[in-house]
Amino acid sequence: MSNISLLILVLSFSLFYLYIINSLKEDKLSKDLLFFLLIGIILIFTLAVFYFYFQDINLSLIISFLLCINNYLLIREIKNINKRYIIITIPYFLYFIYVFFIILLKFL
Repeated sequence: MSNISLLILVLSFSLFYLYIINSLKEDKLSKDLLFFLLIGIILIFTLAVFYFYFQDINLSLIISFLLCINNYLLIREIKNINKRYIIITIPYFLYFIYVFFIILLKFL
């Protein structure tokens, strides 16, 4: 990954977790949202391990696809809680779509 993609990663994580901290202050976190956050953290860790350490493109592609689905469900749960989409959570979702397509291109 390039330096620009790492900068976008840090920015998207910051925006997303800024929303999560704000939701914690307002006591708007549901159990479903916490579940999707925990699964997302586990999937990000396993994606990093399989992509960078083991360099297994097949498993990395499957994990990144599952991460995209998880992030979609996470964004949908945020919409259900707030009754609208929160714009600062969208870059987090888009970044992992980008990662999925990068891994897909390397797979092909």
